[in-house]
Amino acid sequence: MLRLLGMFCLICTCWGQMGKPTVTKSKDGDPLSGTISMGPPDLSDEETQANYMPSKLRCDACAGIAARFAKALQKEIDKTRATRDGQKELDEGLLIDIFEQICADREWSNFGLKEVQGVNRISYPGSEIAEVPGIQQGGGIWPRRLSDMCYGYIEEFEEYGIYKAHANDLKKGLYQLICKKDCRLKDKKKTNKSEL
Repeated sequence: MLRLLGMFCLICTCWGQMGKPTVTKSKDGDPLSGTISMGPPDLSDEETQANYMPSKLRCDACAGIAARFAKALQKEIDKTRATRDGQKELDEGLLIDIFEQICADREWSNFGLKEVQGVNRISYPGSEIAEVPGIQQGGGIWPRRLSDMCYGYIEEFEEYGIYKAHANDLKKGLYQLICKKDCRLKDKKKTNKSEL
C-alpha cells in the first residue's frame, strides 16, 4: 500500500514537468518506482498562428461540438414527456438560445490540444482521449476557433436541422450531419493506411 501511495505521489509530482512523455524505470528494477515526465504538445506554425482550426484537428473539434450539441439538446428534450416521446418539438426560440449558449467563446474552457502518441488531438470531456495522461493546452486562440466552427455549423445546417438530426438518431445523427465533411479526410487516411 505504501508503494502505491509513493507511486501516486511520484506521478502527481511529475505531472507538470516539461518534455516529451517518458517513463524511466528505477535502477534497482522495482516495477513500482521510477519517473514519469511529460510536456505540452509541440505545435506547428499553423496550430499556433492560423485564425482557423487546422484541417488535421477539425474532425476531433467537430466531434466535440457535436457532443456538446447532443448533450444540450437532450437535456431540453428530457424536460417534458411530450418532447421525450416525440409528440412535441422544441420551440425555435429555445433552439436559438441553446445554440447561442453552446457557441459562445466562454463555453470552450474544457477543450484543448493534447499530444497523444505523438499526434496532436483536440481533447474535451467525454472524448476518447480525455483520460489519457498528458498536458492539455487550452485557452488562447482555441476557444475562438471552436466557437467559429460551432457558428459555422449553425449557419450551414441551421438550428432546426441540427435538432432534427439529433432527434431522429440520438447516437450518431449529429455526428453524421455536421462532421461528415471534416472527418471524411481523416477516415480516408485510416483506410489508406490499413490497405498498405
